[in-house]
Amino acid sequence: MTRAGLREGVLFGNRLLPESAPLLPDARAAAVRNLALQCDTDLGHADQVAVLALQLHDSLGSEVIAAAPDERELLWAAGMLHDVGMAIGYDGHARPFPLRDPERGLAGQGPREVALIAQIVRYHRKGTPWLDDCRPLARGGDGDLVARCALLLRMAEQLERGRGRSISAARLVAERRALRLELEGADEPARWSLEYQLGDESFRDVFGRRLDLKSRS
Repeated sequence: MTRAGLREGVLFGNRLLPESAPLLPDARAAAVRNLALQCDTDLGHADQVAVLALQLHDSLGSEVIAAAPDERELLWAAGMLHDVGMAIGYDGHARPFPLRDPERGLAGQGPREVALIAQIVRYHRKGTPWLDDCRPLARGGDGDLVARCALLLRMAEQLERGRGRSISAARLVAERRALRLELEGADEPARWSLEYQLGDESFRDVFGRRLDLKSRS
């Protein structure tokens, strides 16, 4: 997908994108990383937050959530772009304005995908995640998708709050009435941060179970 004209499209198709050797194996992922770089994102931090968010998401499984087909990709993109508001200023940390900037944009992503990524980023710090003004673009279940992903991204950022990769792996283990958090690494500061930043009520609303933050070690 390109915003260039027909002439440039012919050039891209015939010269720059030969069938046997595409320049980019994943244009959508490349566009996400490119926007992160444009906004002076700390890619090491963003990569780790995205990894932890996906680990938490994947650990839930179908018994806890009914994930949408593109949910992992949207969560990964939001993890990579959760700091783009810092390009505006520190107070704009959770503001997703650069995502919707037509001069930057996300090549390969449709209006719905961009809107959902922006909503996840918008609510990854605080507030009750919902569709808001992107409702006209949404499909059935997208409100739940945003709520799940924003909350998991909120957790992942707290686990990487010190930007030192003190937590190498994270997962949620389903128990009868709770989801128990298991961490690998120096976990006590991360658990304290989560307990302070993440209300149990919001977790129950999204996942239908309480969050167990107690260490078993």
